[in-house]
Amino acid sequence: MDDLDLLFAQARATSVIPSDALMARILSDAERTQPAPRVLVQMPQPKPGFWQQLTHALGGGGVFAGVTVSMVLGLFVGLVQPSGLTNLSDALWLDSSIESVDLMPGIDALLAEE
Repeated sequence: MDDLDLLFAQARATSVIPSDALMARILSDAERTQPAPRVLVQMPQPKPGFWQQLTHALGGGGVFAGVTVSMVLGLFVGLVQPSGLTNLSDALWLDSSIESVDLMPGIDALLAEE
């Protein structure tokens, strides 16, 4: 072992306890440098707008998007009437006019007594 190792061993063997005056000065410096506590003010929540209320009432953004897409598609099919759709309706109803197709049949046929 050399001299440096002996000095380190001696320093490890002795424990140094700071004086009470030193600890008081350290604590007073620490209290002086601490920032003052700030009072947190909670900001009022803004009132939700019309679209936000509507989206929430329908169940969220995904549901609102689905309703909007189906509305736009319904307007498109109703106003434009694509030729493929009219061809399909002609094939389903065998070239009969739309007035002769009974879309909401009554219950009279089921109640008829035989």
